[in-house]
Amino acid sequence: MYKYYVTKRTNQEGRREIHREGCAYLPERGSCLYLGKLASSFSAVAEARRIYTDINGCFHCAPECHLN
Repeated sequence: MYKYYVTKRTNQEGRREIHREGCAYLPERGSCLYLGKLASSFSAVAEARRIYTDINGCFHCAPECHLN
């Protein structure tokens, strides 16, 4: 299980990104919401969608959920 975060701001594609703790691309803590300790990035996406609709997985730490 990993700790997951979602960015508060959207990226260039208009999506918020899911990041796993330790990701080199995880923004400062004040720029993200903590989603919890979850079993997978798919669980993190589902949790983030309870708050936001425009979710994307980080290409680096959650590639299985990354939308091209």
